[in-house]
Amino acid sequence: DETEGKVHTYLKNHIHGVEVDEFACEIARLSLTLADIPNPNGWDLKPGDMYASDVLAEEAAKCGVLLSNPPFEKFDRTDKHRCKAAGFEVRHKKAVELLHRTLNRLHPGSVFGVVVPQTVVSGPEARAIRERLLKDFDILEVCLFPGKVFEFAQIETAIILGRRRAEGQGSVSHQVHLRAVGEHGMPAFRHHYATDSDGYVSQRRLMENPGLELKVAALDEVWLALKSNQRIRDVALVGRGIEFKGDDERSGVPVVVPKPKPGYLTGYAGVSRDQTIFTTPPERG
Repeated sequence: DETEGKVHTYLKNHIHGVEVDEFACEIARLSLTLADIPNPNGWDLKPGDMYASDVLAEEAAKCGVLLSNPPFEKFDRTDKHRCKAAGFEVRHKKAVELLHRTLNRLHPGSVFGVVVPQTVVSGPEARAIRERLLKDFDILEVCLFPGKVFEFAQIETAIILGRRRAEGQGSVSHQVHLRAVGEHGMPAFRHHYATDSDGYVSQRRLMENPGLELKVAALDEVWLALKSNQRIRDVALVGRGIEFKGDDERSGVPVVVPKPKPGYLTGYAGVSRDQTIFTTPPERG
């Protein structure tokens, strides 16, 4: 009918694909064709390496919605050589490289949603990306997930949603929705999208963080309430106490000797199983 025809035309005009694996490209083309019966094939899918070309920047400049789940791993030596030979040298890990090439090309009003490793939220490599997001975008939501959420991704992940701000528009009052799901909270999230923590923080406050991290510390309300109080370092010297460095650090010198020796002090060399919390362990030389 007319509605199906409009949907078909819209999708044909807006779905474009580049796949480095030619076989996977053909599988994707076949899947789209079967889902679009009785319309003929004609989907814009072509083999190619999105990192060894300008396709990411070109397509980002034309799109109003950018959705991506980029690879998380590093470029290996072969990848770097291929991209450099093509005139598109890579300088970051794959997820950060994709953001670096696309976010700057989105036009005002465009929205994006990306699945990324949590190092993009707070790691040093992606600091420039976060600076760009905080300066030129309204970050709508950041949701943190534990490791092993995806079958082939063992590392902790995050989803970032945002919109490119109109030129000259400030972000003074914009509130960022921060959410987080722990490992034990995944069943509830899968069932009804519940999260373990859920709150809002001003984007200006994130910009004031020296690391420009897109998150706040756990128990944030407590830290805010105590912000004007003295810090421990102002009233006390805090250390780690006695720490055993291991056998290698001792260079064969015994910790405990049967008889007192010059330079040795008595101390606690161990705690027995029947030790109670209100008594001291026996001292040894």
